[in-house]
Amino acid sequence: MKSSELEISKTKIDRAGELLKNKLSSDVEITQALNILSGWRAYHAMPLDTFATALRKKTQKITDYAVVAQRLKRTPSILRLPKYSSGLQAGKNSKPIFRDTA
Repeated sequence: MKSSELEISKTKIDRAGELLKNKLSSDVEITQALNILSGWRAYHAMPLDTFATALRKKTQKITDYAVVAQRLKRTPSILRLPKYSSGLQAGKNSKPIFRDTA
């Protein structure tokens, strides 16, 4: 997978988040903001894939029964999240959630 560079400033990403939550935004503004959101999601695809690949290799050394899954969050899900109701917040780091399935 080819690395995607974030060519959009964090300020523009935050602004796009504000436009997407604003119900009074014009169709043109919403389209531009969705394009920025799409680029923001694509930027995270490479690190996600790299991490999942490394995790698969490590778990295969331990057991053949481990399952490693990955996916980018879908746009409607992103827009419904309370933490994104104040914008995309490009400068904020996500924290992983680990569940004990045993």
